[in-house]
Amino acid sequence: TKKKKKKKGTVVSPPKPYKVMRINSNTARENPGAQVEQQLTRRALLRDAELTPRDLRRIDPSLLQTNNTPALLVNDQTILVNLGVRVIIRPDHALLFEPDTATARRFLAAVEQRQKNSQREQGLRVSDRSLAYDGYRGMELENGHEISESVNGSTDASTPSDYDLDKTPGGVGGAPIPFELEVVEAALQETTSQLYAKMEFCEERCRQVSKRLQSSINPAVLEELRLTKQSLVELDSRAGAVRQVLLDTLDDDDDITDFTISSTAETEEEKEDEEEEVENLIEYYLQQTETVHSAAEQLLENTRDLEESISVSLSSRRYEVSKLELTLSIATFAAALGALITGIFGMNLRSCLEMSITAFYLTCFLIFSGIGAIFQAIMRYARRQKIL
Repeated sequence: TKKKKKKKGTVVSPPKPYKVMRINSNTARENPGAQVEQQLTRRALLRDAELTPRDLRRIDPSLLQTNNTPALLVNDQTILVNLGVRVIIRPDHALLFEPDTATARRFLAAVEQRQKNSQREQGLRVSDRSLAYDGYRGMELENGHEISESVNGSTDASTPSDYDLDKTPGGVGGAPIPFELEVVEAALQETTSQLYAKMEFCEERCRQVSKRLQSSINPAVLEELRLTKQSLVELDSRAGAVRQVLLDTLDDDDDITDFTISSTAETEEEKEDEEEEVENLIEYYLQQTETVHSAAEQLLENTRDLEESISVSLSSRRYEVSKLELTLSIATFAAALGALITGIFGMNLRSCLEMSITAFYLTCFLIFSGIGAIFQAIMRYARRQKIL
């Protein structure tokens, strides 16, 4: 009986859990406003964010193709952000990938500051609402409209049922900024800060290269120019990608409508106000990104012009070197003819001129004169033919 060989199955190691920072909103049921570090498996992350694996791949930090691909996607009750930081935003919390990086720490500090400001504004709003309401009641009492005496002497206190300070134009009320807008704005701010820092670095680098090129052109300066151009290309590509993402989001009416996933708006006017707030936010950072993109294109164009001027300068130098080489070649040819005559006299043959001193000096003079004449004749021919 032949023994069947058992096939060894390949053992697939489970993927490493994602290290994320959970950022709770100020209205979360548990630990409002807290930032808690968590380890989530892929399945738990998909279940928490209600995402499909295809959606998660857009911001997965373990995939190299998503590292430099900006994204701002609205999917039902989830917003996916890949703008400098990778964040999954839910109505009451957000999940930040790679929280130990310097970029993530700046982002967390910005979100925390925004949440504190939101809480402070909310407290002031409640205080101003109570003060305004007390003032309204005082005015009614002063005008004699609050208490009406009946025939039997009883008092009837009437409250202003149709007065809503939040809906009054110019009032001190107003809805707080949604949590998702605070997180998205912090991500956009971090992205634009990175773009501006990169642009300032490239501008300073371009100035230094231009200054060094004015003094001398050497391989070290040319290498610095190449690296500067490479940085500008990366900046232009990055700013253009972020600009396109914001432009696509702004042009998509459905994304603008669904952006406020924690919205509690009931009336059409409140919904329009929220949509306008989203549009204003995206338009502002779109303008910032376009500014960086335009500046990067201008710097890149200046760098290309600088490269062209360097190429022209190097071509001029190569032309001068070629002229020198041609001149030396002509001189070498003329000298070779003189050496030919010298070699003829150096042969072991008698010509009756070996013992004559006059013949020696005359021959030397004729050789040098012939070399000079041949050299001048070839040079005149080269200039006439516009070779030199």
